[in-house]
Amino acid sequence: MINEPNEQATYKSSIFALIWSIAMPGLGHLYLGNKVIGILFMAYTGIFMIFSELNNAIFYAFAGDFQKANSIFAENPSIFFPAVYSFAIWHAYNYDVIVRKGRSSEYKLTGFFFGLLIGGVPGSSQKFLGTYIFTGLVVGIIAGILFHLVEKLIVTQLKKS
Repeated sequence: MINEPNEQATYKSSIFALIWSIAMPGLGHLYLGNKVIGILFMAYTGIFMIFSELNNAIFYAFAGDFQKANSIFAENPSIFFPAVYSFAIWHAYNYDVIVRKGRSSEYKLTGFFFGLLIGGVPGSSQKFLGTYIFTGLVVGIIAGILFHLVEKLIVTQLKKS
């Protein structure tokens, strides 16, 4: 009786993984037992926070000094951290739904968020559409749509075989 698996102890919720990832990228993965990806997301977030001065910009924005907050982001491509943040959230959810629970029919937008990350970060280092933020968003969304289409193609091909 001692060696019987405890179903409550091994159950992990996709929603809780998503919520933990909202709190800090990587925590949702650690909650699900995916330690390598969880630690990588947390390390990236920590390094990003140190070198991007995001905390200073948030402080100045909340203090009402928008000009100073904007000057931090004026030529700082790290403004596209939301792409990494949103990808970590959705990846934690999808990891649980697809890998742990085997419900590939519930696959949700991982390709889009990955494309947003891959396109948005380098895109936000350019200013060919007027501003860094707008260029990053446009390039990120285009890459996100392309990655989502590739993802759908791969999932369709896997279902056929």
